[in-house]
Amino acid sequence: MNIAGDYLNHLQLQLNMLSLGHMSPSLISPGNLRVLLTDIKRRLTATLKIPGDEIKIIWNFYKFLTCSTVLDENRIIIIITLPLLDIRDSYAIYKIHNLPVPTKVTDKNSDSSDMVTQYELEAAVIAANQEKTKFMLLSTQEIDKCSNPFVIFSEIKSPVYPVNLSKLCVIALFANKENWKTRCTVKVRPNTVLPMATYLTDSMWAVTILMNLESQLDVMTKKNMLTDQIINPPTAIINLKRTCTATSDHLTLLPTYQMKSTFLT
Repeated sequence: MNIAGDYLNHLQLQLNMLSLGHMSPSLISPGNLRVLLTDIKRRLTATLKIPGDEIKIIWNFYKFLTCSTVLDENRIIIIITLPLLDIRDSYAIYKIHNLPVPTKVTDKNSDSSDMVTQYELEAAVIAANQEKTKFMLLSTQEIDKCSNPFVIFSEIKSPVYPVNLSKLCVIALFANKENWKTRCTVKVRPNTVLPMATYLTDSMWAVTILMNLESQLDVMTKKNMLTDQIINPPTAIINLKRTCTATSDHLTLLPTYQMKSTFLT
């Protein structure tokens, strides 16, 4: 057995991973990482917690843990950056979908064709606490950080505002306030191509069509079979299964795919 060669190869692998600044099992094994996280959790105050369960989902920590290196004489010291969560107040992230409402031009002398109306909203993404009494308007950088599918937490620096004192249209609609009509302004978009579709989430679409028009979509399923689906005006929600396509004379809704593989045994 070439013990020295195996040790040098493993050391080279560790140095390569350290150069990337990302934690990996070659630097610290799952068992040792679990022991380390358990010890850290035991030392935390009552208002803090580690971001995840080190017993059940230890592999998730490798997705977001970063590290740096310090040389001390003949030793290599690895410093792991572990985010801590404040459990006194947690916020959920909400993406706002500002769906258009179609309207028909009645003036025969007008040059405009079909139009849609939408609210003028102050934000596309907000964060709100569980009681929905406080909110934050996220910046573009914060939205990008919160969109990372591998991280279950996000660092937000935006200020916190009370919902009951807000005069924003987006918050009035979100909180279902009775005075939302006085907070919101409607904008008109002329010369709009209809029907139009907005992707919501998880193979779900919102399709907007004219008030006096009914459209029909041919949905191609996984088994290459066509099924008909009627779109009722003004807006219809279309739920497509993954890998399925919806097609009509006016538009096509593209398929979505799951970002992982399935292995059959």
